[in-house]
Amino acid sequence: ATHEFNTPLCSFGQIITSSATVESNNRISCATPDISQMKFGDVFSTTVRVSTNGGTDFSTSSSRVVFYPPIRLLSVHPVAAPEMGSILKLRAENIFQSNDLACLFQLDGDVDYLSTPATLTSMLGEVECA
Repeated sequence: ATHEFNTPLCSFGQIITSSATVESNNRISCATPDISQMKFGDVFSTTVRVSTNGGTDFSTSSSRVVFYPPIRLLSVHPVAAPEMGSILKLRAENIFQSNDLACLFQLDGDVDYLSTPATLTSMLGEVECA
């Protein structure tokens, strides 16, 4: 692909995206590559480098970035919780243990989300939220 000389670019390994924005002298935003076709269990780990001259030169230093496939919710039990604080059991694909694992709930008519901690209870993708 041909790019304007002053076009900011980001490269994720061999994948170059032209959707990049220079926000300041020390900050650039990059659009990530399309990972929607990732399959169950796929993990894409690569380095990211930047160019501000259309890809003529890329940064000599890089950072590592890891992409995980999107989580796919398979089931929720119970479907309707009798009261706040009830434990919900979920089954999902592409989920892994993390200190940041959480369930997000949106109450009817509300624009805000309620976040609660979640626990991965099985390597089969079983999660509990309270």
